[in-house]
Amino acid sequence: MIGIVEVKADRGFEDHGQIDRLLDISERINADLILFSTIKSKYSEEVQELVRYLETKETDTSIFILPKEVLFEKELINLGDYTNNILSSDKSQKKISDN
Repeated sequence: MIGIVEVKADRGFEDHGQIDRLLDISERINADLILFSTIKSKYSEEVQELVRYLETKETDTSIFILPKEVLFEKELINLGDYTNNILSSDKSQKKISDN
């Protein structure tokens, strides 16, 4: 499994050029997933803008967004539950998750 991760502390992902480059790299290396992580809330304008922008993109790579609510959840999240589904499912379905 190959993945690309972009982490922002207290900023959004407003640089669409950077997002486009990550998507391009993910296609070239045949990545299985792209993960965006931030301590911004999933309700913040920055995270909502990221979701809206990603929804306009055509990609075979699965995309995950881990906002503050996920990062600081008391119960740990097992990304393996999601990534196992990626490996066994049709990659033509775009997946964007922000929760």
